[in-house]
Amino acid sequence: MTNLTNILLAQTAEFKATFIAKTHQYAEREFNRASEMILWKEEQWCSFLGIETRTEQSANGKFFTTFPKNFYNTYHSRTYANALKKVAQIVRQGRGAFIIKAIDHAEKHYIQSIEKLALRVESKGLNIDAIQVTSGFQGVNFECTITDCIKKVRAFTIIAEGEIIRPHYRYLIK
Repeated sequence: MTNLTNILLAQTAEFKATFIAKTHQYAEREFNRASEMILWKEEQWCSFLGIETRTEQSANGKFFTTFPKNFYNTYHSRTYANALKKVAQIVRQGRGAFIIKAIDHAEKHYIQSIEKLALRVESKGLNIDAIQVTSGFQGVNFECTITDCIKKVRAFTIIAEGEIIRPHYRYLIK
């Protein structure tokens, strides 16, 4: 199996570079987003949570905007606390440490997915000694065909990512 894993690692090097680059871009965006969110006032948090603000008057006569009455006894309070804790943790790490951690996570995911792919291909009963791998890209997705000249296995990825979704993928086998 280590032979098949090494072959797959060599054939998917370009895919790894693309995946790591996407993860780096995500980490930059996420850190910038967290840096903004940590500075939000209660009015912005209410908008984020989709709840109405309440206007109060302080002892010196000035008006200010705050959370609605009984806010801290609601589901939104828990969402607020969890989000604030998450963004504080990201900002506390610092930009460099957060990006390094995200890239390290992506590299571990890549290696684990290659090992899992090798196990799944091996379970198909291919002759590992006569294996040939051809690979390429279809848009952002990666596809490879693994054959031993008798059986043929097609493995491809589906990459998912978004504005606040960490880039991730999985191999599908046919």
